[in-house]
Amino acid sequence: MNVVRFESRKMHVSSFSVTTKDKTFQQIRNECIEKKVLFEDDEFPATDSSLASEKQLPGAVEWKRPKDLCDNPKLFIGGTSRLDVKQGFLGDTWLSAALTSLATNYALFRRVMPGDQSFAQKEYAGIFHFQFWQFGKWVEVLIDDRLPVFRGRLLSTQSTEKNEFWPALLEKAYAKLFMTYGALEKGTASEAMEDFTGGITQKIDLRKSTDNVIKDMQMSFHRNALMCCAAEHFGENQSDTRNGLKRGHYFAVTGEFQVKTARNATVQLVRVRNPGGKEDKWTGEWADEAANWRLLSDSAKREMKLAFDSDGEFWMSFEEFTSNFTVLEICRLEPITNDNPKGYWKTEKKDGQWIKGFSAGGNSNFPDTFHTNPQYFLSLDVPEDSEKDTCAVVISLVQKDRRWQKIRGLDNIVIGFEIYKANEKLDKEFFLKNKSNEKSDFLSSRSVTKEFSLPPGEYVIVPSTLDPDVEGKFLLRIFTETQARVSADTSETKPIGGTMVTEEENSRVDEKFRKRFESLAGGNGVIDAFELKEILTTTLKAENVIVDIGVVRALVATFDKDEDVNLDFEEFKKLWTNIRKWIYFCEKRDPDKSNDLDVYELRDFVRDAAGISLSNGTLSSIYLGFRNNKNKISFSNALMIASRLTKTMEKFKEHTDVNGPSATYGKAVFTLDDFLSIVMRL
Repeated sequence: MNVVRFESRKMHVSSFSVTTKDKTFQQIRNECIEKKVLFEDDEFPATDSSLASEKQLPGAVEWKRPKDLCDNPKLFIGGTSRLDVKQGFLGDTWLSAALTSLATNYALFRRVMPGDQSFAQKEYAGIFHFQFWQFGKWVEVLIDDRLPVFRGRLLSTQSTEKNEFWPALLEKAYAKLFMTYGALEKGTASEAMEDFTGGITQKIDLRKSTDNVIKDMQMSFHRNALMCCAAEHFGENQSDTRNGLKRGHYFAVTGEFQVKTARNATVQLVRVRNPGGKEDKWTGEWADEAANWRLLSDSAKREMKLAFDSDGEFWMSFEEFTSNFTVLEICRLEPITNDNPKGYWKTEKKDGQWIKGFSAGGNSNFPDTFHTNPQYFLSLDVPEDSEKDTCAVVISLVQKDRRWQKIRGLDNIVIGFEIYKANEKLDKEFFLKNKSNEKSDFLSSRSVTKEFSLPPGEYVIVPSTLDPDVEGKFLLRIFTETQARVSADTSETKPIGGTMVTEEENSRVDEKFRKRFESLAGGNGVIDAFELKEILTTTLKAENVIVDIGVVRALVATFDKDEDVNLDFEEFKKLWTNIRKWIYFCEKRDPDKSNDLDVYELRDFVRDAAGISLSNGTLSSIYLGFRNNKNKISFSNALMIASRLTKTMEKFKEHTDVNGPSATYGKAVFTLDDFLSIVMRL
């Protein structure tokens, strides 16, 4: 049972437990208010385990509520502002910069932090809730308001106002999403901006051509995009600072403005904020104290709302911006391209997975395995009345669940995708003879996004990791300006003909097996799973097939027609002849005599042994459930798979609507009792 502890808001402490399962934020808060207690979150406890920081902590950490840190805590003072956020000790500048950018857009901010909460007495119960986008879905996160503190000061991201707490609470919710604060220590602003908006991020390398960058920025600001930048390095000397900017730190880009100077020169200015605050001060040509500001009229300064405060915000010329920063990350709710500047897009989303030994084939430099990667089919049309002969397409590949796995030492994997002009599933032979028509970069980032201009036609998109046998899950998002059709593998699982042994084959069980059976069966004439294991252990020894009790129980369940958990001799005969046939099929599909099957040999084995053609989805589920540490299927597990599939198909046919459109295969109807009885006996 999920329980939540509560403590009294009075001086004395009382505690009790209530279930939070299936309760909303409002229900939990109302119950806390009624009982006059404050919420405590056991899922994200106020202990060092929730910090799990790689950084050396300054000392013993306490956890305190805002009401214990100041007299009049507020969520907001004067609403949200780009100047609110101040980076904390934990040093997650990428997140602080993204929070700064988020604060510039009220509508997006309210999607993340709903407005039905505050520190007002009638609403406050020590519980707050937030919503984050996670791979196509919005996820709600509930937290209590106990925050990590050292010597009375917050360690986490905080507000520039001492009694404003939305930055600290939002960061705590984001840390809970990934299980610890430590999981937030390294990252890219693009990741957080996507999680705050559900948008897609364009990463612009400012070391390359910057001809269209200012136009991209202007269009993006007009469409309420979020924007951050970073200086990855400062040339060959790899110095830590230049002109007051720290290498490796993220900054929020909060505005752009075009001005004319007193010398009639047009200057494009970019407004940037350092969430670290006033510690690092920009010293370029348009720094706060620079003489250049005297070249601007007072009206221009007012229009820019120019203010020189110690708040970490500063201005740069566009030339300074592109020469001092190396990467610009723009997160838009939908793509904006030169071909489609208004941003009216159709969107398709597909989930997928790279599985070692099955669908993790690496990039096209690995021709022996590249064809095993997931493939997605894209069909593009151009309307007859269109003046264009190409279609604008934006493809975004997002790897899933890597950040929360940081506590296991895992980082992002290198991912990308390639596009081929084709209209069917592509095999190894095709890839050996053909190069991709288009491709993305392969990057060690959560998402890889690229814009294309493609002629109408049929395409195959192949997302992959850089190297083979690297596992991971992903989301593929495809944005098109015209109507498009996107599909994944369309294969279906279906029966292709029975392979159960015949009565003639049953009759061939020789006399020695009858005597062995009767010696174990005793007077009741039946054997159970443990007695069957004795027989199989002896008789399959020569085949190097070792069966455990789980495999044996599956075999009994398949051939126990009267469902008494025992086998009589006739049932045993049928089981034994099928085992012999299945082992023959194993050996037939195992040309290297390894006594196990890879995933492709498994597909053929199932066709032979159970008479079923498996879809890729079903095949991957079986493979994941039964593979060993060599990513192969042992002969013993192959017997279990054949047995379970045989029994399942038998029950499926029993429950198929013979008068319906899926009388051969497709749909069957079960009561809950029938379904549970079948599943639990497999």
